This record gives sequence, structure tokens and C-alpha cells, in this order.
Amino acid sequence: MKTRFLTVTMLIAILLVCGCSAEQPSTEESHEHLLDEGLTDAAMDTVIRFNESGMRRTTPATEIPQEFWAPEIEALKPRKVYWHNNNLAIVLRDSSGEVDGMYICVPISSYSPGSGDTIQLIFGQEKYTFKVKRGA
Repeated sequence: MKTRFLTVTMLIAILLVCGCSAEQPSTEESHEHLLDEGLTDAAMDTVIRFNESGMRRTTPATEIPQEFWAPEIEALKPRKVYWHNNNLAIVLRDSSGEVDGMYICVPISSYSPGSGDTIQLIFGQEKYTFKVKRGA
């Protein structure tokens, strides 16, 4: 009986030590991840509403009227929003030499701008910043 008690006690002690030393998940939320996820969903919503409107043309970059922008996109106060090969290019700055902003790849698109494209991606994941040189 004493051996059984010691075995159970040792097993509980081992489980406690292993459980306490295991890496605990962080309770801190990454706001950047939530922002990216929210913008990706908003971009998807904007693209779908624009595509369903029948206004989409087959050109590589078509301006999307403000009436189709999701509220999260509108909150960025963009100068323009473009449908770019099923992705969204959000123009935040348009100066004399360059256009730049955010480029959001939406899940329905298999397109990603490459080296021969007019859009130069600067930072990657689901959200990119971009620059377009005029005359390029």
C-alpha cells in the first residue's frame, strides 16, 4: 500500500513539474496580426462587391469607386483604391514622383506582383507596401 502511495505521489509530482515547465502560450495579442487579418477580410469584401457590380474591366489595374470600399479600407483615408489582378492596391500617397500605399493579396487571387510589374513590393506577408514610379 505504501509503495502504491509513493508511486502515485511521484507520478503527480512529475506531472506538476512537466506541466509547470512547459512553455505557456502568450496571453498578449498581436494587434498587427489582427490588423492584417481585418484588412485582408476588408480587401476581400471590397473586391467581391466590386466584381459583383459588373463594373470590373479586364485591365490589370482598375480604379474601384469609393462606394465599394469596406469601412476598414475607407478608414485608411486612401486617395484611390485599385483592383490589381484580383488583389487590392490602396494608394495612400501620390506625390510628384511616386505613388505608394498598401498592397493586399486576397485569398481568391493566385497573382503576386513580380520583378517585371509596375508595382514594386517592399514588405511581404499578406499586406505589402508598394511604390509605383511614374513612367514605368
